[in-house]
Amino acid sequence: MTTATHLDPRRPERTEEALRAHAHPARRAPVSRVPRRVMRIAVYAAPALWVACVVALSLALQLGVQLTPLLAAAPAIACAGTGRRQCIALGCACALLALLPFRPGSEEFGERLVIAPTILIVTFATYLVAQRRLRTQRAYDEVRQIAEVTQRVLLRPVPARVGPVVTAVEYLSAASGAQIGGDFYEIIETPFGVRAILGDMRGNGLDAVSGASALLGAFREAGAVEPALEAVAVRLDAALARHASEIRRAQLARLTQPQLELGGQGKGKAQAHRDAHAETWAEDFATAVLVQIPFGGTGASQPGAPDAAEATLVLCGHPSPFLVHGTETRPVESAACSLPLGLGSLVSEPYAATAVTVPFGPDDALVLYTDGVSDARARCGTFFPLESMLRGVCDLPPDTIADFLRGRLLEHMRGELNDDAALLVLRREA
Repeated sequence: MTTATHLDPRRPERTEEALRAHAHPARRAPVSRVPRRVMRIAVYAAPALWVACVVALSLALQLGVQLTPLLAAAPAIACAGTGRRQCIALGCACALLALLPFRPGSEEFGERLVIAPTILIVTFATYLVAQRRLRTQRAYDEVRQIAEVTQRVLLRPVPARVGPVVTAVEYLSAASGAQIGGDFYEIIETPFGVRAILGDMRGNGLDAVSGASALLGAFREAGAVEPALEAVAVRLDAALARHASEIRRAQLARLTQPQLELGGQGKGKAQAHRDAHAETWAEDFATAVLVQIPFGGTGASQPGAPDAAEATLVLCGHPSPFLVHGTETRPVESAACSLPLGLGSLVSEPYAATAVTVPFGPDDALVLYTDGVSDARARCGTFFPLESMLRGVCDLPPDTIADFLRGRLLEHMRGELNDDAALLVLRREA
C-alpha cells in the first residue's frame, strides 16, 4: 500500500520543478535503459532456456516419462516474446531434437517420429498467430496515429501566452487511450481582447467528441467577429442545436431504413429501434464558461467595452470559476446563470446570455474547470477540495498551478477518473 505524498507548494524547498514532477510522473527524469535491455535479453533467452531444461530433464530423469513433447512450447514462447524468425528457427530445431534419443532405448523411433511433426504443426500455427498479431498491431498503430492527429486538430495546443494573458491547460479524458472527450477548451486572440471557452459536452469520452467539435468550430468563428460575449454564447447555442438536429435526422433515417426495405413487416422492427434509441434523441447540451479579457490600454477605448482591468464572463450552466486575487480566492458568481448551450430551443423566447464583470488586474488569475474536477469523488466519498488547493498555489505560475492540481486530482481519484476533467488557468501579466 502506497502512502500519499502531501505537497505544500509554499514551502521553499518545494521548487516548481518538483511540483511538475509530482503532477506529471511521466515528465520526470527518464528511466535508465538498462532494465529494458535486461528484459529484452530475457525474452530472447527464455525459449533457449526452455529447450535446455527439457533436454536436461530428459537426460537426468530415470523415469519412463516422455518430456520431448514439451519442446513444442519453445516456438510458442519465441513468437510471443520475440518474432517470427525465432519461431521458425526454434521450431525446426526442436523438431530435430525430438528425433534424437536422449537416452538409448528410452523411446521408440516411431514415437519420436510422431512428436517431430507435431512440433512443426504447433510451430506453423504459432507463426500464423504471430503474423495476425503483427498485422493487427500495425493497423492499430495507423489508426492511433490518425486519431492523435485528429485530437490535436480538435483540441489545439494552447499557447503559453496570448496577448497580456499567460495560460496553462490540463486535460484528462475518461476514455482509456483517448486524449480528448466531452470536455473542450479554446483560447483565441480577437480585436476585442483575449477570449477563452471551457465547457463540458453531455456525456463523456468519445461519444461526446462530435458535439464538442461543433462548439469549438462555432466559437472560433463567432468569437472572432461578435463584439459582445453574450452574442457569442447565443451563436454557440444555435450551432449546437443545429448539430443535434442533424444527428437526430441521421439516426431517424437509419432507424426508418428497415421499414422501407421490408414494407409493412419492417414497422415493428423500426418501432423497436426507435424505442431503444429514444433516449439518444434527447436534446444534446453542453455547459460552458466564456471569458473575455481586454488588452491593456485598449479595451476601455471602445464604446461599451469593459475596462482593461476587468474580465467579462458568461456562465452557461457551468460551475463557477475561481478568481485568484493576491492571497484571496473566491468563486465568480453570476446573478442569472444562462441555460446550458443547446437548450435555447426549449424556451419560447430567444436564448438569453447574461454576462458578469469582475476586477482582473495584473497578476490576477482565473481558474476554469469542468465538473470532472469539482465532482471528482474518491472511494471514501470525499470530493476533490479544489478551492482549498488553490489557496496554497495562488502566487505560482499558471503552468505550475495546473500541473499541481492535475497531480492532486489523480492522487485523489487514484488514477481512475469517472468523467472527463479539464483545467484552464488564465493570468494577466503586469
